[in-house]
Amino acid sequence: SSEKKLTEENLMSLREVLARLNISKSSWYGGKKRNSRPKPICFGPKTLRWAPQDIEDYARRNHTGHNQPDA
Repeated sequence: SSEKKLTEENLMSLREVLARLNISKSSWYGGKKRNSRPKPICFGPKTLRWAPQDIEDYARRNHTGHNQPDA
């Protein structure tokens, strides 16, 4: 199978997700779009990770995390 095994190391932490999307933790967990966010993969009671492709897809759908070029 060409499918990569999902491991904690090849997934994104919350800190990485927030940095990629350029949003705060409260924005990630609150707001109207909460239910449209990618579901995390749980590796333990306090260890959540997200698939990078899920985050990229979310960013494209919501136009988040794009740096504005300097004028």
